[in-house]
Amino acid sequence: MLEEVAADYPFLGEADTLTSAGSSSIEWMEQTFDEEYAEEMQTTAYVTGNPFSKRVLGNGDVLALDEVWRYGWDDEAGTIPARNVTDRAIAAGREYDYERLIVHYMQPHFPSVPDPLTDGMNTETLGDGEGWDSPWHRLRRGEIDRDRLWESYRSNLRYVLEDVDVLLRNLDAERVVISADHGNAAGEWGVYGHPKVPLTPIREVPWYETTATDTGERDPEIEPDTERGDIEGKLGALGYL
Repeated sequence: MLEEVAADYPFLGEADTLTSAGSSSIEWMEQTFDEEYAEEMQTTAYVTGNPFSKRVLGNGDVLALDEVWRYGWDDEAGTIPARNVTDRAIAAGREYDYERLIVHYMQPHFPSVPDPLTDGMNTETLGDGEGWDSPWHRLRRGEIDRDRLWESYRSNLRYVLEDVDVLLRNLDAERVVISADHGNAAGEWGVYGHPKVPLTPIREVPWYETTATDTGERDPEIEPDTERGDIEGKLGALGYL
């Protein structure tokens, strides 16, 4: 999908692929933030919109940990807006002296912000942790076809790439990698979404390299909030519980 839209985003150059360390976000985190890499982690800043960070990381595990999902969640959208992650990444880039910065957006993970196909991720779902009826479930049941799901998924990818563009104009980096923690299956071998299955559509991810220059054109608008969100509710809303 990223290859389909790459021509519209000049910062995406020649495409390559990589086999991800995991088939799901938590598996990727567990393999990436492993004690084997303890030394590298102490020089790494991690800005994340993914609630699984709660289960894998603590404040002392990396140089700086900004769990934006805790205070930047949008109950109406049922996810964390890309701009909140972007703003905190810009702030981290200007504040910390790190060797590497990992910026973990939720998108293009459903729900699609510009084109939601379900209404299951709402405040009630977040509160009781019952999960949600994701578009992958609807595809498996035959309620939507693959083209319609792909259209929504693509719009969500474009949505987050617009923010990646903003980030690249407000961050200094000689080398930037744009990739993903995992992909998704759309019916291959009867699998939908991204369960912990070592299937190629799930484990094979894109890999693009570029650079970034901070023009100073954007000032971050979101600040960390001392009030913490409900971790189990958010994971349930994302269909993980």
